Amino acid sequence: MTADAPWHTIDEVGNLLEVVAALRKVPCWQAAFSYGDELYLDLGARRTYESGPMAGQPYGEWELFTRASPWCLSDSLGQDITSSADDRSRAEPLLAGLASTRVTDVAVGEADLTVSLEFANGQRLEVTCGAGDGADDGEQIACWELTTPDRRCLEVWPGGRWRLVPYERT
Repeated sequence: MTADAPWHTIDEVGNLLEVVAALRKVPCWQAAFSYGDELYLDLGARRTYESGPMAGQPYGEWELFTRASPWCLSDSLGQDITSSADDRSRAEPLLAGLASTRVTDVAVGEADLTVSLEFANGQRLEVTCGAGDGADDGEQIACWELTTPDRRCLEVWPGGRWRLVPYERT
């Protein structure tokens, strides 16, 4: 990412909502874990890496990364299905229900920039953005990130800060 992108505040949440609103009606085709048991979703059209160590591997034209933030998947009644507190081995099969379902709604909390995605199967994924997210080792990292089809990355940080930066897949 680049440090040159301007920072925005929670007061400018309308601009952030314009970016995430484009996820409505987009299919989710994978919910998986990367290093450090970070949950990510591949959404939209499937694309493949063309070079490097990931050559030939698929990724979504949109990708949502939870980073070190707490997340929770709940059912249509609001009952928890699984969360970041669960072991990966327990969470993986429960997250499989997100594959092949569309995002029906997206919301971003105006108080803390928590993001929630609702899916056609009635499930809801919420990624919280608290003041201490990612600060366990003294380093702060983004609460969540969303890469877009037009090669940008929306980074949402603790304290109600966010920015939209250019993004190249490597």
